[in-house]
Amino acid sequence: MAFQPKSLAAVLTAAAACSYASAFAPASPSTARKTLTRVNVATVPSVTDMLNLGGGNQEPQKPGALIDLDGIAFSGLKGKALSLTADDFPDSGTVRKVIPEDCFEPETAKSLGYLSVSVVGTALCTAFGFAALPYLDPANILTLPFWLAYSVVTGTVAMGLWVLAHECGHGAFSKDRDLQDRVGYVLHSLFLVPYYSWQRSHAVHHRYTNHMELGETHVPESEDVPADEKMYESIELRKSIMDQFGEENGIKVWGGLQAFLHLIIGWPAYLLWGATGGPDRGMTNHYYPNPMSEPKQPKKELFPGNWKQKVYQSDIGVAFVAASAIAWAACNGVPEMMALYGGPLIVVNAWLVLYTWLQHTDVDVPHFTDSDHNFVRGAFHTIDRPYDKMDPWGAIDFLHHKIGSTHVAHHFDSTIPHYKAQVATDAIKENFPEIYLYEPTPIPEALWRVCKGCASVTKRGEYYIWDNKDIKEELLAAGSEQNYLKRWQRVLKIPIRFVYNMIEAWAHRYKDWALVDGSVINNKYRVMIKQPMYESIELRKSIMDQFGEENGIKVWGGLQAFLHLIIGWPAYLLWGATGGPDRGMTNHYYPNPMSEPKQPKKELFPGNWKQKVYQSDIGVAFVAASAIAWAACNGVPEMMALYGGPLIVVNAWLVLYTWLQHTDVDVPHFTDSDHNFVRGAFHTIDRPYDKMDPWGAIDFLHHKIGSTHVAHHFDSTIPHYKAQVATDAIKENFPEIYLYEPTPIPEALWRVCKGCASVTKRGEYYIWNNKDIKEELLAAGSKQ
Repeated sequence: MAFQPKSLAAVLTAAAACSYASAFAPASPSTARKTLTRVNVATVPSVTDMLNLGGGNQEPQKPGALIDLDGIAFSGLKGKALSLTADDFPDSGTVRKVIPEDCFEPETAKSLGYLSVSVVGTALCTAFGFAALPYLDPANILTLPFWLAYSVVTGTVAMGLWVLAHECGHGAFSKDRDLQDRVGYVLHSLFLVPYYSWQRSHAVHHRYTNHMELGETHVPESEDVPADEKMYESIELRKSIMDQFGEENGIKVWGGLQAFLHLIIGWPAYLLWGATGGPDRGMTNHYYPNPMSEPKQPKKELFPGNWKQKVYQSDIGVAFVAASAIAWAACNGVPEMMALYGGPLIVVNAWLVLYTWLQHTDVDVPHFTDSDHNFVRGAFHTIDRPYDKMDPWGAIDFLHHKIGSTHVAHHFDSTIPHYKAQVATDAIKENFPEIYLYEPTPIPEALWRVCKGCASVTKRGEYYIWDNKDIKEELLAAGSEQNYLKRWQRVLKIPIRFVYNMIEAWAHRYKDWALVDGSVINNKYRVMIKQPMYESIELRKSIMDQFGEENGIKVWGGLQAFLHLIIGWPAYLLWGATGGPDRGMTNHYYPNPMSEPKQPKKELFPGNWKQKVYQSDIGVAFVAASAIAWAACNGVPEMMALYGGPLIVVNAWLVLYTWLQHTDVDVPHFTDSDHNFVRGAFHTIDRPYDKMDPWGAIDFLHHKIGSTHVAHHFDSTIPHYKAQVATDAIKENFPEIYLYEPTPIPEALWRVCKGCASVTKRGEYYIWNNKDIKEELLAAGSKQ
């Protein structure tokens, strides 16, 4: 992998004689390189240009950087970053002009849609974990492999939430700043990260990318720093470990130590004392805004001015989540809390460090001091990597919203939302190929190289370069580890393929189901769903014949009460029960019609509403998963007693109101030719809910929703606390069309249950048909 040319002439001669790739064959490790070498990876001319130079000893028209390559290893970039000089970088305005203007505009609906993917995925994983608790006790050491695997999967999925939280901090989530900050605050708090603290520190990281004194995160140790300012001498420690264990094993021990310190310890260490942060700001803490040691540059402290107050505001959310985790551990034990929360959180943190580390670090990617650094140069020393190739389907890149494969564009302008970052990346690659950094090494191998080869930097000209002069090149290559990783990748494909085959088999088994215009349709039963489930009038008559008129009408009424008040609301949400037939079968969680609508232009969720349905599913999925987890953890009876039962009653009240507001035995319906908005609104019915109890408590608790509903239907923007005034005005001015039905609610409900089965057309009206029912059977009778 390493490219160690002895001179520019050697590079040009090799390039003219063979392919471009072979020009970078490694030289012998023992070759000393004490002389300065001009690196021309990014600016090397074409073979034709070289032939026109008149000889291999002439300089190219655009020379690269002149540096001492002794002890410098090379990544898949082959020294490209080291070939760039300050003159190679354009100004910020020039770069911005090549990126389509639309890339800088976040779309709230789209961002919420992507958020729903990560929320639902994480909620499903969490629900699965809670469901597994009764069978796999985390306190039992034998279940550790399962819970480790669970943590890896759940943490990997939940990393998508972190990426979107990160976009909130950048202003790339939404133009609605209040919404953006609320989403960001909640998500950061769930990860125990103070939102505004990290918003500030991460903005500083973007401003000072690869800056030796003022950078934030992964600022390398410099050999030029006095020994008393270092925790330890990294180069010396690495050399000591290699002496102790031998070169080959020693470098593995060192690499393993670095992987552990960065991926497991690194993130909390950064939040708590600013580990790997810029030294000139002193020791920092993201939960306490003042420097914990004297900064060299007091004017550059991490949390100046109003940011101090924002740090404390952020601490509230973190404290709430931390207290909840502690309470959880105290009640149910540390093993359960760590299995379901702590373990996945560690994995999320590891992913976060992996991304930030590899985005800004490799053996041939330099750092700069203030005199040589500027924003554009720092941004273009960010590295895009092939995260889309980490698994056969690109699932990780999808779940993590392409955070690692489009990061150069993100560092140039962090307000670019992730779903537009690929377009921006393509524009940058096309217009600035000589300075765009893409490192093609597979992620596990690149990580291992960085763990082994990025210990400490040394100054070479204007660069700070990773020093590997005491390491043989072959020790930094993946070597046998590469084959080991490939073997593991093949092993991991087995369970993934198994799951895929199971899904495929399921789809084949249930071949009656098909995807038609984005809707799941059951071909076998398609005709049935277009027809009524039963003839209501005939069924009522049959029941009355079976049980006798008086008892039969009671059975029918009870059946209707149960179907409406208990089954009705979920049935409406799931398949549009009692909804208009011309829209087809509908579902409030899936926006496309589930059967062919008679009026396609009148579908329930047209256009942008489809996306909004999926956005709404986020909250529902979260609560449903929580209820399932509650039932799995503490039992179904407890969950139903405290949540399910009250929810059923809420649903019953909701159906009671909507049913009686629009239905009674003498209130008609209309077809399109006879209907208009005002006519429909004035066929709403106000009822005496204020008389349901002696004190009017129910009407008060329900904000008079049933006794002022005509006004609400005329203009639904009228708030409930002004609806009585509007109702009085309507009653006074339109008494002949205002509908108020004075029957007490229980009696009215019983009449509707018995008498509203099916309608028949009479002139322009559709009227409830009760020709086979004696009037006295519809009255309350003894029930009054």
